Amino acid sequence: MAHSDAPLPNRWMTLVGDVAQTSSPAGIDSWDDALSPYVDDRWVLCELTVNYRTPATVSAVAEALLTEIDPRATSPRPVRQGRHPVEWAETDAASVATVVTERITAVPPERAVAVVLPDHDHDDDNGVDSADGHDSAHRGGAHDSAPANGYPALREAVDSARPGTSVLPLALAKGLEFDVVVVVDPERVLARSPQGLQDLYVGTTRATQRLVLVQTGGFGTLLAGIRDALADGDAEPDNDGLPPSDGATDKREDLTA
Repeated sequence: MAHSDAPLPNRWMTLVGDVAQTSSPAGIDSWDDALSPYVDDRWVLCELTVNYRTPATVSAVAEALLTEIDPRATSPRPVRQGRHPVEWAETDAASVATVVTERITAVPPERAVAVVLPDHDHDDDNGVDSADGHDSAHRGGAHDSAPANGYPALREAVDSARPGTSVLPLALAKGLEFDVVVVVDPERVLARSPQGLQDLYVGTTRATQRLVLVQTGGFGTLLAGIRDALADGDAEPDNDGLPPSDGATDKREDLTA
């Protein structure tokens, strides 16, 4: 968040944003890049320090991605530990729809659920990033492929299994939030754009209660490393109104209910 005293009727303005979510390669990398050419040094950066929306279980993944985006950046401190560890589901292309629908149908109907897909999900799957021609290996990624019969079939399966579930590409998920978010093929997200890390950061921070990452063909070096590094640090559960996971018991009142 930045404040500026550039010439305006009230002589100041407040800009709110997160440069780590810049999805365009032509976008800004810092507030200095955005403001200094226009107002010189007549602005002040104020960073949020408390995260009331995303639990620590989810924030830990987002923070690891943020470190890859900008090692100097700091994340707000989450006030909730979270009931569910992030789920890292590896499967084959033929089973993606089953894995996704099993997760979303277990969520109570009053909860908001989103299945988030890589942008340009209509592109032919050939293991190549349509934006810059790089495959997932440039992130240390394992070979991945689209779900059997493509993402349109996955959309149909989700709609049939749990009507009302949002199914949308990452570009349309920015600024939204859901109780449960299932990100499909995060390795494809990383590979499809020079801003793949930023795009995946957006996807992981849409979840206010539970995050599931579903990957065909296995996670690559970066994501597998994040998964393994966090495996021994699962947070204690709180009461978020979702079904218990692995025998977890409720210990805290949910602050977002």
